[in-house]
Amino acid sequence: MTKVALLVTGKLEALGLAECLGRVFPQAEFHVDMRLDGFTTSRVRNLGATRVPGLVDKLAAALVAAVDPGRDARRSDLAVAIDDLEVANLDQPEVVVEAFRDAVARHLYARWPSSARREAAAERVRGRASFHVLAPMTEAYFFGADDTLRAASVTAIPDLAPGVDLEAFTVVDAPFLAAPVDSAEWARPDRARHPKRYLKYLTGSAYRETQEGLAALKALDARALVQRSTNQLLFLRALLADIADGVDDNSLAFVDPCHPATRLGARVLRNA
Repeated sequence: MTKVALLVTGKLEALGLAECLGRVFPQAEFHVDMRLDGFTTSRVRNLGATRVPGLVDKLAAALVAAVDPGRDARRSDLAVAIDDLEVANLDQPEVVVEAFRDAVARHLYARWPSSARREAAAERVRGRASFHVLAPMTEAYFFGADDTLRAASVTAIPDLAPGVDLEAFTVVDAPFLAAPVDSAEWARPDRARHPKRYLKYLTGSAYRETQEGLAALKALDARALVQRSTNQLLFLRALLADIADGVDDNSLAFVDPCHPATRLGARVLRNA
């Protein structure tokens, strides 16, 4: 059985993403290897050859270690780092992916001064390690099915832009949008594009990642969701296509098209 390590940046994903992906790929064994701080909560800039390690560098180093941990540790067959794209970076996924890819390259260069050892590690990373984003965040996908929303304790009918791709999440709910800024926990300037804030509103602020969110993630059928959403959810499709390739699953031909920023095509990583 292929062992797939997940490196995630949120409590919700740490608790439920391995189970969610395990339902799509029952022939693989998923486990959360580590939860780290995300690097996308604010506007991402690629700092190039920075000498000051940041959150992106810590996540990159952890991903490399998952597939090349050294002699005495057990390596995973595949490792996938996953972060939310967040509203702040919806228009620049390529910058986010480039920043992470460059952080991995920096780490490989700094970690192994021997060119032969470095290239061995780099080859392992190209074959076994990936980076993916969920857009704008995991909660967006809950709006793809009524049963998933019910699991999140949503009883009201959501009012999203007609036909909107959930990865371009857009709320048109007039009372939600009309509330004065800071008049409620969810009343923030970015609320129209922010699924977590909308879940707070729809549940009367009862939504919690580790409870209602976890229940929704456990109810989420990612395979069915991409089947229903033709030519949408390109980031989620890229994640599923990458894992399918890594575990030799040929049953997911329907995942195309994938997002060009995160589809398979190795440079430093399997998909970047």
